[in-house]
Amino acid sequence: MISRLEELLGPDAVETPAPGSPWANLDGFEPEAVVHPATEEETAALLRKASESGWLLVPSGRGHALGRGPALKGVKIVLALDRMREVTYEEPEDLVISAQAGLPVEEIRERAGKHGLRLALEPPMGEKATAGGLAALGRSGSSRARDGRVRDHVLGVRALLSDGTLFSAGGRVVKNVAGYDLVRPLVGSRGTLAVLTEVTYKLRPVPPMDRTWILESGAALEETLALGKALVEAGLEPAALGAWGSPSSASLGIRLSGEEEDVLARRNRLPCSLPGRPGGWIEREETGLLPFEVLPWEA
Repeated sequence: MISRLEELLGPDAVETPAPGSPWANLDGFEPEAVVHPATEEETAALLRKASESGWLLVPSGRGHALGRGPALKGVKIVLALDRMREVTYEEPEDLVISAQAGLPVEEIRERAGKHGLRLALEPPMGEKATAGGLAALGRSGSSRARDGRVRDHVLGVRALLSDGTLFSAGGRVVKNVAGYDLVRPLVGSRGTLAVLTEVTYKLRPVPPMDRTWILESGAALEETLALGKALVEAGLEPAALGAWGSPSSASLGIRLSGEEEDVLARRNRLPCSLPGRPGGWIEREETGLLPFEVLPWEA
């Protein structure tokens, strides 16, 4: 199989994963080959060959979320899309960017940030996520209550079926209503329906103010969660809300974003503290991390 893969794509595109490699880091999963096609055409050729030969393969971006995709039993090949990392379309005025599946999400954020825009998704392991992996896994992060799920941010895709057939779904404009909506079932399908080769994302303006407030009152987790629920029901519209700690002593974090006047008005509606509990709210400028060890909003 290795020689046939090398003949198809060249020896530089075929890797035999060593122990400890991110491509072989799951119990019981030892792929015989990791293949790194550089183009959509090479990816299609690999899929056709695998289909004809009966080889089981699993698509991946950079190998960090293999265990969250399809079942790996019997899989011999990892289709790694990490060499396909070009921005294929970018139009800041239309709030749109298209990227090949292997482009790191961090690069999308950097490019968008230069225009005062952002990709309003904060998935787990966001620093390791790729454009294709983010869409394939569909893991939105803690701001999904405000910003929506991943599928709400994907305008279109290019994808390959298991026999190498290429198709497109959606488009590169926000209002695209022609035909069946094939994008939504593909987002979150974890590579089981098709291999995503390009994803078009909708961008949003960076909010003028983005702040997190922490309440460290030492209250029980149940009481802290009840306060969080009450804040949502009171219409504070948090960008994210989280509680952490132990059952007997927990803290609450609330993230507010938007126009400065609106954010501060909502901040002033926060209770000063829990009844009978010490401590008040601690403010911090939002950087993606709460001020306790390493727990991020990306969850």
